[in-house]
Amino acid sequence: MPAFVAASWSPREQSEELRDLDVPEADADDLEQFWDDLEAATDELEQQLEDDPESVFSEDFYPFADANEFAVEYGMEECGSS
Repeated sequence: MPAFVAASWSPREQSEELRDLDVPEADADDLEQFWDDLEAATDELEQQLEDDPESVFSEDFYPFADANEFAVEYGMEECGSS
């Protein structure tokens, strides 16, 4: 990941911090899938930054869409609102 991106935003670090949270037992499987989706989106972003950095600014590129959709449905107001 380019230094300017890593210095301003760390989705991988954010994902790891979320995994450390205590979660309701009834939601554990859903949230585990959410964390996995966040990590997969981060992998996709990092790969795209290596392959074609300019394309990450395209409206068509948004690997976090599924994770954000889940966040909104689950009730995460800040995470899912961006």
